Amino acid sequence: MLATAKKKSVTARPAGKPVALRPRELHRSHLEVVAPPSRSASPWFLLLLTLRKVSTPLVLLLTFSILPLYGWTVSTQRNWGQTYAQLEQLKRDERNLLLQHETRQHHINENAEKNPVGLTPKGPHNTLFVKPEPAHIPQAAPVDEEPSAPLQMSPIGY
Repeated sequence: MLATAKKKSVTARPAGKPVALRPRELHRSHLEVVAPPSRSASPWFLLLLTLRKVSTPLVLLLTFSILPLYGWTVSTQRNWGQTYAQLEQLKRDERNLLLQHETRQHHINENAEKNPVGLTPKGPHNTLFVKPEPAHIPQAAPVDEEPSAPLQMSPIGY
């Protein structure tokens, strides 16, 4: 069966219609050699080739230099989102604690009004007023004229 596959050749084809060849059927006679551009090429073509040679590494360099910036932006946004969610949770907790505190204070006040057990109402006749102490300026401590012992500096580190 292998011998028959090798003997098969490319069948005749109509002119201008390309034939798809399998890798086994590919022979040297079917390959075309493309010559590099000659020196007599137009200046525009040479300019475009030079531009491509310069722009390809430049684009690669810019792409790889932008990737860390993109990564930093994504991680910053993710961290900001997590921190903002924590802030919102703390605000909800604060509101709940404030509500619980006010509710307890309200219950205490209601119980005090219903069952006044030795409580007296607030008023100026039973309130203590404390007079503030007059402000004084602190004076600087006296400076010793005696020379002090030199400080022993020990090295800092491991």
